[in-house]
Amino acid sequence: MTVYLEYAIVQNLLFDSALLTLALSAAKCRCKGWRVALSACVGTAFALLFPFFVLPEFLKAILKMAVGFLLCLLACSRIKTKREWKRFLVCTALFFTLTFAFGGAILGITGAFMPTVSKDNSYEVDGLSPFLVTALFSLLCFCAAFLIKALYTKREMRRFVYSCRLFCGKKRINIEGFFDSGNLAKKEGLPVCFVTPDIFFDLAGGYVLSMEEGGQICDEMQIHTLSGRKKLPVCKGEIECESKAGQKQKRQVYFASSPNMIAREYKLLINADLFKEQEDEVY
Repeated sequence: MTVYLEYAIVQNLLFDSALLTLALSAAKCRCKGWRVALSACVGTAFALLFPFFVLPEFLKAILKMAVGFLLCLLACSRIKTKREWKRFLVCTALFFTLTFAFGGAILGITGAFMPTVSKDNSYEVDGLSPFLVTALFSLLCFCAAFLIKALYTKREMRRFVYSCRLFCGKKRINIEGFFDSGNLAKKEGLPVCFVTPDIFFDLAGGYVLSMEEGGQICDEMQIHTLSGRKKLPVCKGEIECESKAGQKQKRQVYFASSPNMIAREYKLLINADLFKEQEDEVY
């Protein structure tokens, strides 16, 4: 097997930098670019010198683990508090996990779809193109970065989600609502909470024809959007929201049907003026 030194240096610098950056971002550790670069250089130097070490296999494995731990330690900017140590340990675990996962994925993909065949028709593991390995690694990094961002975006959104109960006549609906500080809509002095059309129909649809059960005929309100003015059907009811501390508050509101919420992860948009203490709690 022929090893090109320049390819080995560039690949190891790229791989170590990318893996450290992914692990640090996933663990939410503080880091600086120069520390990641320094750590990647140390990892590259170790990778080039490692083949010359004459050690038992178990000592080689221990040495690799120790160097991986050192790389994460060098990349982290500050580790003083207990919380920062926990994040560092998570970062280290993620670094090893990504290293093993990416390495196994690259070998699996190249072995399954693009094997190298020798003259005697036997499969060889060596001889993989460095450009192919780099391309597959870059693709895996892109997918991992996208997944990390998506997971943290969803986690951030959950901070603004509250358990709610909607009341309209004798109808009761338990639902999770998104607390939106930009929703200041009001009708007749009451806050307006927006719901998806299916939830609005469950709340008000049956009561249009059954006034004797305490329901109300649907009203409507006008809103201003980028595409112009729109009229939305509304009905009066009550909402009970449970705060993160477990406290419940009930308030009379209007519910408005909004088709724009169909593609959202939530079906209720809580009015910002509904519970002032919840807004203070979120921020």
